[in-house]
Amino acid sequence: MYLAIDTSSDIAGLAIIHEGQILVEITWQCGRNHTVELLPHLESLLRQSSLNIKDMKGIIVARGPGSFNGLRVGLGTAKGLAFSLSVPIVGVSTLEAAAYQHAESGLPVCAIFNAGRGEITHAVYQLTDGKWRCLAPESLITINELGDRVKERTVFCGEPTQDMLEQLRTTLGEKVDIPPTAVRLRRAESLATLGEKRLTEGLYDDAATLQPIYLRRPHISQPKSKSAGAMPPPMDCKRIAVIWDMDGTIVNTAAQHFEAWQAVFRSRGVVFSREDFKKGFGLRNDDIIRDVLGQQTSQEEIDSISREKTEFFREAVRCEGVGPMPGAMALLEALHRSNIPMAVASSAPRQNTNTFLKMLGIESLFEAVVSGEEVVNGKPNPQIFLLAAEKLNIEPRCCAVIEDAVGGVAAARAAGMRSVGVAANHPKESLKLADVVVDSLAELTVSDIEKLIQTCDTGRLKYNGGHKMERSLVLVKPDAVERGFSGAIIGRLESAGLTLVALKMLRMDRALAERHYAPHKEKPFFKELISFITSGPIVAAVFEGDDAIRTIRAVMGATDPARAESGSLRKDFGINIERNAVHGSDSVKTAEHEVKLFFKDSEILSYERKQ
Repeated sequence: MYLAIDTSSDIAGLAIIHEGQILVEITWQCGRNHTVELLPHLESLLRQSSLNIKDMKGIIVARGPGSFNGLRVGLGTAKGLAFSLSVPIVGVSTLEAAAYQHAESGLPVCAIFNAGRGEITHAVYQLTDGKWRCLAPESLITINELGDRVKERTVFCGEPTQDMLEQLRTTLGEKVDIPPTAVRLRRAESLATLGEKRLTEGLYDDAATLQPIYLRRPHISQPKSKSAGAMPPPMDCKRIAVIWDMDGTIVNTAAQHFEAWQAVFRSRGVVFSREDFKKGFGLRNDDIIRDVLGQQTSQEEIDSISREKTEFFREAVRCEGVGPMPGAMALLEALHRSNIPMAVASSAPRQNTNTFLKMLGIESLFEAVVSGEEVVNGKPNPQIFLLAAEKLNIEPRCCAVIEDAVGGVAAARAAGMRSVGVAANHPKESLKLADVVVDSLAELTVSDIEKLIQTCDTGRLKYNGGHKMERSLVLVKPDAVERGFSGAIIGRLESAGLTLVALKMLRMDRALAERHYAPHKEKPFFKELISFITSGPIVAAVFEGDDAIRTIRAVMGATDPARAESGSLRKDFGINIERNAVHGSDSVKTAEHEVKLFFKDSEILSYERKQ
């Protein structure tokens, strides 16, 4: 049983074939909406046939020529399914599939697609002596040139325009055989039939190297500038670069990741909410696991959970497939054509990143790939982006980062890079640290990115520029207070340019501690956390400053002192992962709540700090 996928043009189709019989088939007019319509139609197809995607023993895909974005979506989905199901894949020329519908005519069959700019793509096939033969391979020509080549009566099919048909009739007269429109309509049945024959004969392709058929480079509007080509880079940047996150910017796997995390924690009797998931967006697995199960979680347990999560995730991908984010493919190709170096810097395992790049057929567009396995500290630490810039041999200040996660945007800012926030899985407000926030990458052009790096402005897109003053609560924990480090910690934060606007020493009672740590109430480490924080005196402080929350978290360092950056508070003053010296608010909303727990409005005194 084989699945056929055709997204070559505005007309898309799916079919399932078994031993020469079409079990189910759908054809629909999708326009340019392949990204959002393909998987829902596939789900509908499977429901109609009462089949499961796991029943498929091979994947057949139309590989063009045709729409650039359409082919990318179809090829990417087909490769992803073949990979996840561990089944063979075969690519079939879209022109051949269109021609095969008319094989029984016995005449030469010329399939035509409009290529724009006064040209067509065409190929000619004929069934002779029971064998399907290619008489003229795919090529790019004009209607007039085609007319000169036709010497005998020929069936013309595919998707020629009415003007093309009239021109053929005028030029070729009786040599033209044009089937009715309904018969001419390309169907996935022919694609499935050709593909099944090849798969049963063992003639399949390598999913990693299978590429679309392009008879000309895709037409992508170039940035508008006074001279041809891309806008020149900044005067003090010899080269600029773009660094991409993977999940949520290039591929959309948020649903699969959420399902995988839910499954792995459910098996341990722990509730993993959507809020937990959002909080962990862009972070490494070990950071997410410690946040949910507690900082005392052993590395052995973390490694075990990570392996299980990866298996759950891959199973979700097998069942649901993956596709590119809206606008991602066009922007990637436009950047590539503008000779702007690109890298991927993802917290995901390197294997996942490489797999998705191969599935989408875009691995050649990137000069470097950095995974979470290559750095000590994950996002929001800037290490992963700095390493990507180093591999590209581009200065960090000449790079722009495309991210969809709060932690990733913070990491980009900490690296001294410009950032674009993609609000596909988060509200725009949560990405306010980004220089530019878009709902979809379809809104973004090469020119926008160049202007962002060069002038901190994009003209038509809102630049988030200067960020409003923030406040954050800081707690010096009992372990640091008892060892006399309170003053040193407060002083470090003031040295980072933050303004101290409130300060007190107290011993938290259980009621206050439980209100403060209420978000962790259902976590297994809650009791130990309350016991520790109420075990001795603490120092509570409020700091104010531009991007105060991000700054404080960067100064504090990683949760585990053993993994914290050299020179960070937790590295210098923390004892272990349970006694790590200092707490800081993790968001504006959290800070507002925490500050009110410890201070009255009258106790907070804002003032202009002198230099």
